[in-house]
Amino acid sequence: MRLVISIAVLALAACGGSSSGGGTTQDLVAELTIHSGSITTQTGTTAASIQVPNPGSIRFTNGDTVAHTIVVPTGSSNDCNPLNVGTIQPGASTPTVIVNNSTSGNEICTFSDSANPALSGNITILTQATGGSGY
Repeated sequence: MRLVISIAVLALAACGGSSSGGGTTQDLVAELTIHSGSITTQTGTTAASIQVPNPGSIRFTNGDTVAHTIVVPTGSSNDCNPLNVGTIQPGASTPTVIVNNSTSGNEICTFSDSANPALSGNITILTQATGGSGY
């Protein structure tokens, strides 16, 4: 039984990473790191525009030396509201944020740093729930 579990864990680890095409993350949690002039994904891509399955898991990490406050615009879909994670201190990470898509199409959630709106991005929550291991 332990061998089966070990093989399953290795198989999941081998499937990690991200696809090279559309930016759909293949990891269990989509990691976004905030820097002084950009937001990057766990693959090092500087365009903070990613896709996550429905439901999706996201975590923000502050890789800068100043605090950042992540917000979504007023009037955004309720599906996007969990991205209002508040202030993230330097070197800290948010708890994992779970987002769900309750619409009939892909849900695009825009977010930004309230003190520096140029630090922004989009998270697309795909329409269909994903089967299997997720991301």
